[in-house]
Amino acid sequence: MQDLKPETVGHIINRVRELNAGAETVQPDEEAEAYERGQHEVDETALEQERHDEHEHDPVYQELTAFIAGLSLDAQYELIALAWLGRGDGSRDDFDDLTALARDRHSDHTAGYLLAMPLLGEYLADGLEAFDFAVSEFEQD
Repeated sequence: MQDLKPETVGHIINRVRELNAGAETVQPDEEAEAYERGQHEVDETALEQERHDEHEHDPVYQELTAFIAGLSLDAQYELIALAWLGRGDGSRDDFDDLTALARDRHSDHTAGYLLAMPLLGEYLADGLEAFDFAVSEFEQD
């Protein structure tokens, strides 16, 4: 990771966990679960919109959206690649390829795309661990 600092990822993980802790506990639907396993194509825009509508007035969601949007484009690409890495879409050796893929698929909705992932915090934590960073280093008290 050249442009994305582990501390930045740690901040995002903490805020995502805070966001999820404040959300109602709901059972993920079969389509969302299949999407997370990569077994089914779903309308990503619809998932982003649903997550946005659910949290649009939540100050943590708004802060996270602004924070991610404020990262450099290269850091955003690496953040997406790190989430994909943590999701199991490749290994640490594939990180540059995942980053290039994120660059190729770039849209103006990076924050919405990432925040629509129900397990984003865990994916980012697993991605950091692939780079030998302990997530506990960045946990808030």
